[in-house]
Amino acid sequence: MGNGYLNFLFLKQPEKLGKHYNPFSREINLSILADFYHNIYSTIIFIKRTPFYHPMAASAIDRESFRRINKELKDFDGQREIIIKDSRIILKNSKKAIFSIHRGDIKEAEKLLRESDAEKKKIDSMISKNSKLLSVGAFDEALQEYVEAVLYLLFVKKAALKTPDQLGVSVENYLGGMFDLTGELVRKAINSSIKSEFDAVTKIRDFVDELYSELLEFDFRSGLLRKKFDSVKYDLNKLEDIIFDLKKSGKIK
Repeated sequence: MGNGYLNFLFLKQPEKLGKHYNPFSREINLSILADFYHNIYSTIIFIKRTPFYHPMAASAIDRESFRRINKELKDFDGQREIIIKDSRIILKNSKKAIFSIHRGDIKEAEKLLRESDAEKKKIDSMISKNSKLLSVGAFDEALQEYVEAVLYLLFVKKAALKTPDQLGVSVENYLGGMFDLTGELVRKAINSSIKSEFDAVTKIRDFVDELYSELLEFDFRSGLLRKKFDSVKYDLNKLEDIIFDLKKSGKIK
């Protein structure tokens, strides 16, 4: 405690000096006052030495580390939003491409899928730098739609279907898109039947039948893949019913 503080007490808050202060004489017993401050000093020393006192408590938190964590989370959220936005473009273009294929507009479908592929490569580049971005589910959904559209286009063009590596997608997303493909093939079979394109109906049935036979060798543990795999069986049954009706009506042998 310095003289400045003593003067403050004496002039502004003399009552805090208690018995050491005589309000009538304004004289301070220096001997008693020295004992008073000695007791305060001893108390402070005692508090510092107790287990509850930690002189470095203010520096126990690594502020720089927290700043890095905060920046990392902000960067992740920013990149995540970009992936979600670009995934919507992939999803939308892939759906439009499938619709274009049904309408017979192959050039438009190819254009849309090129745009989807460009967006996909941008996201792939981001993920290659931060694997945590793989957790963004919107990209998986978009990729499955993309796979479905590409495989459907290749089927219609009578080209060999590409593999997961050739499409640059995971096995799970590839199979998810492949399973969804059979639903579009049923739709095409119905349209082909209406147009009296019966050979196309037979080829579609044969393809789905072969695909289903191959997939029976798999042991799908994933709930989503298992559910989608079961849909392939239902789609095959629908195609068999279409073939049966065509045979019954004498349109095919």
